[in-house]
Amino acid sequence: MKGTEVPVTPSVLEWAIQESGYSVPEVAKQVGVEEAELGGWIHGRSRPKLTAFRKLAAVLHRPAATFLLSEPPARDLIAIKFRRPPNVGRVHLNPDERRYIREGARVQETLSWLLQQMGELPVTLPQIELSASTASVAADARQRLGVSLNNQLEKWKNEYQAQAGWRDALEASGVSVLMLRLGEGSCRGFSIWDDFAPLAAVNTYFRGTARIFSMLHEFGHLLTRSSSACLEHARGHRLAKAADPTERWCEQFAAAVLLPEGAVRRLLRAELGWDGRKVTDLGDASSAANRFKVSLRAMVIRLIEMGAAEWDLYRKIPAHSDDKPTGGGGKGLSRAELREKEFGRRLEALFVKGMRDDLISRGDVINHLRLSEDDLESLEKMLRA
Repeated sequence: MKGTEVPVTPSVLEWAIQESGYSVPEVAKQVGVEEAELGGWIHGRSRPKLTAFRKLAAVLHRPAATFLLSEPPARDLIAIKFRRPPNVGRVHLNPDERRYIREGARVQETLSWLLQQMGELPVTLPQIELSASTASVAADARQRLGVSLNNQLEKWKNEYQAQAGWRDALEASGVSVLMLRLGEGSCRGFSIWDDFAPLAAVNTYFRGTARIFSMLHEFGHLLTRSSSACLEHARGHRLAKAADPTERWCEQFAAAVLLPEGAVRRLLRAELGWDGRKVTDLGDASSAANRFKVSLRAMVIRLIEMGAAEWDLYRKIPAHSDDKPTGGGGKGLSRAELREKEFGRRLEALFVKGMRDDLISRGDVINHLRLSEDDLESLEKMLRA
């Protein structure tokens, strides 16, 4: 029996493959067809059967209706700069990065519209020039975020409480923070500016302290209005002197926000007996990093910026220092709980409020947040709790 054929638009299919970052052979392999058969669909010589079409839509992460459009959309991937170390081979976003940036931009666009419909004003984050002192901008940013040293050193008991605390502070300032499973080989995070809904996304492959640094790094990009996807060296190694001045500024800014110089000096003296000489022992730097709930890299960068260490100390950092600890596991989470971790409570609450105010449909909320009807009901209960 002949299967149902789907009348995909060839030019739309070709566009979707190009935008995905996958090659035609890679798509064919994942869909489970010969490259020649996929070529027939692209050039309009044949059409995919329904089962193959569903696999195709899933591989390219596109709604099925997209492939039935009469022509490719005029705009898709946003203007975002792929920032990478100069000695890293690839020069383009990979498929996972492209997919999550598309999804993030789509959620951001809807959130921005909702906020405007609700009568909200644009966020009040300042626009910073790269010539500005990172120390002064960082001090102002920390005050704006309202994160106290007592919280950082005493109240937050571990890096994951610290991660949640910094995320809450950023979201309170109007920044949406997404936690996305971009994977080991992908960028540490990306940022997209919008006057009403600035967005920072963080790769959850890495441990909590690394995510904290990425959050503040992407916050730096938002302040400088430099929407970016930021790749680092394998296993987190950066160059001592970055070729990209914007990336270097954001790196210094993040370290300065997390580690106020006076507080670092006081802790080094009180707890490690520091006498003002250069810190050369990675163990001392690690102890200080643990107290501030920051990554070892962030601490060493800050010590170097303070003149309290040299780049030789940075080069001693283990390649796997930012990897998540193995083991553990923990209890399984429902999909509603997983989405809350991914999108953040503030963003989800605004979507639900928009739905209750008849600004957005229930189906749109389900689509944007990738939930089922039951998941959305669970989410509404969670938000009421």
